[in-house]
Amino acid sequence: MIPKPAVQETIPGDFRLRPTSKVCLAARHDDEHARWIGEQLADRLELEDSSCDWLGDLDSSAAPIGSVVIVIDPGKTELGEEGYLLTVKADMITIYASDSRGAYYATESLVQLFDLSESDPRNNGDGRHLPCVRIKDRPRFVWRGFMLDSARHYQDLDLIKKWIDRMAALKLNRFHWHLCDDESWRLQIDKYPLLTEVSAWRVQDGKRYGGFYTKDQAREVVAYAKARGITVVPEIEMPGHCNAALHAYPYLSCKGDPINIGEDGWNMFTQVDGRLPFCVGKDQTLEFIKDILREVVEVFDTPYIHVGGDERPSGVWSECPHCQARMKQMGVPDEDALHVWFMSHIADFVRYDLGRQSIGWAEKLDVGIPENQIIQGWHPDQSAKAISEGRSIINSTHEWVYLDYPWTEEMQKRMPKWMPVLPLDKIYDFDPAREAGDPAASELVLGGEAPVWTEFIPNEAKLEAHVLPRLAALSEALWSPRESKNFDDFSRRLSRRDGKMKFKAVSSPIIFTGVTPKALTAVKKG
Repeated sequence: MIPKPAVQETIPGDFRLRPTSKVCLAARHDDEHARWIGEQLADRLELEDSSCDWLGDLDSSAAPIGSVVIVIDPGKTELGEEGYLLTVKADMITIYASDSRGAYYATESLVQLFDLSESDPRNNGDGRHLPCVRIKDRPRFVWRGFMLDSARHYQDLDLIKKWIDRMAALKLNRFHWHLCDDESWRLQIDKYPLLTEVSAWRVQDGKRYGGFYTKDQAREVVAYAKARGITVVPEIEMPGHCNAALHAYPYLSCKGDPINIGEDGWNMFTQVDGRLPFCVGKDQTLEFIKDILREVVEVFDTPYIHVGGDERPSGVWSECPHCQARMKQMGVPDEDALHVWFMSHIADFVRYDLGRQSIGWAEKLDVGIPENQIIQGWHPDQSAKAISEGRSIINSTHEWVYLDYPWTEEMQKRMPKWMPVLPLDKIYDFDPAREAGDPAASELVLGGEAPVWTEFIPNEAKLEAHVLPRLAALSEALWSPRESKNFDDFSRRLSRRDGKMKFKAVSSPIIFTGVTPKALTAVKKG
């Protein structure tokens, strides 16, 4: 199984799915989400009756022999949030969880067990067999994230859902959705329609290319993910990586001049000089950003809003009279201090006006850290610095988890020189708490997240090649107990999973491309 459960032990006996097998739900109240979990499980197990029977107040005695009983009991606090107890006995499969997320993860584990047993010789027409087993499981980290860059290249709604299904199967629970950057703007904003009328499109290979997500489509993604235990975290990038917005509304730049991005748009494949930041000296800019964030929280039912914050082009604010006036007004000495003031101002707005928690990429930490912000570090010193300041962090140290990086030395020759090789075993060895040092500090580490930036990933095939199977390695790094991890054992389990994880919702299998023992050895060696 992937990720490896905290405790898994075989017990005597053999379970068999029968024509009369059912999925039954026992809970303290008629939880529609729990019922959906049961119905989805019945469908994925291809039971003759795909409904989910309601058993009442935690009473499993009425379930037919050979059934799966899901018990959601908030009193099972020993299982923890997202934890579960899955027991396969000869006459019954039982799932206990304290919340619906734990119950959902248990169903994902059960589907994996059935998939892995497909070759069992006892599956001879009298029902699918499963060796009896007991699994008690819970995650190591609360934040287990995957970031998809939809700004540099656009993915349609079905593909977004496919990746959410894959995340759910791997028990990842945070979908960080990078929705805008220098190259494009992907989210409908009613007050500023040019963001999608103009900035969602460019000419690529001689053709009009692009797309955007309507508010209804974004809500659909949020609901789809939420049903599978996944929180969507939208990112609106600022004060840099914003030239798509400035192309549509140039008055938000320091000089206010129209931005000529060229016939083919910004060159995505180089670090282009001349990109501009928002002018944070203008009140218009602050109101523009706040207006957008107000519409974002209307769409995304999530506690978190990511507000970017990294790689601001330097030197521009120092020459801008508006930004110089802002520095004087706020009593800050230079651009970097103005950057911290701006990010703190936005963090306070998100917290006190919108009632959400902001997240920002680590930047200018030597100058200051916004008080009301979770820090996402992509250099090791950034996470360590934030932890030393007593701040909560999400660890995304780039040389450990950036999935757009090459995985072999041969592949590296075709990529930018600044990209290191990131083989499978290194991701597997990723520990978000490594920079924390002592156990007390490690409590500040919410978990980890693997971004995939899509400058060099224009289509679905390349996206799958970059992300799989490395996302599986990440899932085990974030879910499984540290002391139980073993890469050779993971490799054996991964080779058995090749092509086995199926997703009926989008009728598409998860494919761990080329995963054989020989291929794994090559990946490990880089």
